[in-house]
Amino acid sequence: MSLDLVGIFLVADCRVCALFCVIHIERAKFRPSPYPITLRGIKSMQNRFLKISLLMAVALFVNTAIAGVKFSGNVYIDAVSRYAYGSLGTARNSADGYSWVTCGVQSGTTGSMYASCYAVNASGVSASCGTTNANLVAVVATLEGDSSISFQWDSSGLCTYISVGQSSAAEPKKP
Repeated sequence: MSLDLVGIFLVADCRVCALFCVIHIERAKFRPSPYPITLRGIKSMQNRFLKISLLMAVALFVNTAIAGVKFSGNVYIDAVSRYAYGSLGTARNSADGYSWVTCGVQSGTTGSMYASCYAVNASGVSASCGTTNANLVAVVATLEGDSSISFQWDSSGLCTYISVGQSSAAEPKKP
């Protein structure tokens, strides 16, 4: 069992394993071992080494597995649930000629703030809502060039939920 785990770790990255072994051996030269030289002590040290090696191998695999994740946030509208979602980059880059999504903040001379969101999917179905709720207006104000937007509305067209997010995985706008 222990040789299998070490073999998996060596396959994962021999350089890290070699470096870890060198560091472990070098550290052992300069301090007394906490393990008595008995079969039990050797087994305990092997188990500790294997656990650390396994954790390092898992960390290497996890980082490799999620690097470069990309997603496209096509405009999605659910009129029954009154929910819309879209990524600005994906909507801008779509070839269908219909998709778009936007939110904005407006203010009048009275100083009152108003936020509104609009979305049109590839089929031409549209959705929109508006709000004067200060919290929702503040969320819309965080919108950036390649953000993703989701919003919900009630039966009268008032926004009840707005979310703006940015992600390195989101598709950026192309010219």
